[in-house]
Amino acid sequence: MYTPDVRRKAYNLFVKSGLPYEEVARRIGVSPSNLKEWGSKGKWAAQRNKHQAAIESIETTILETARLAVNKLFETYRDTGNFRSQDAFAHVKTIECLNAMLTHIGTSVEQSDGVLEFLKVLTRPKISELKVDR
Repeated sequence: MYTPDVRRKAYNLFVKSGLPYEEVARRIGVSPSNLKEWGSKGKWAAQRNKHQAAIESIETTILETARLAVNKLFETYRDTGNFRSQDAFAHVKTIECLNAMLTHIGTSVEQSDGVLEFLKVLTRPKISELKVDR
C-alpha cells in the first residue's frame, strides 16, 4: 500500500510533467503496473490532455498579450516619433513579467510558437536606437 503523497507525486509527474509511466515508476519506486492501474482508475490520461490544453491556452494568451504590448510600444513610436520613458519602461516590464510567467509554466518566449514574429517586432527598430522622451 502506498501513501497518498506517493500517489500525488505520481499523478503530478504523469499528468502535469507529462512523463511516461516507466519514468514515473523509476523516479518514485512504484511499479509501472501500479501506476497504470492508478491512472486508469483516476483517468489520468484524460486529465493530462486537459492539463496540456490549458497550458497551451495560457501560453497563447501570454504571448498574445506580449505581442500587444510590443505593438502598442511601437505604435506610440510610429505615431509620435519618440517614446515617453515611462511608457517604454512599462511595456518592457510587462513583457518581462509575461516571459517570467511562461518560464514558470515550463516554457519561454524563445521556445514558444510565434517567437520569430515576436522577436522581429522586438528588434525592429531596436529600442536602444530610438529617441526616448525623458
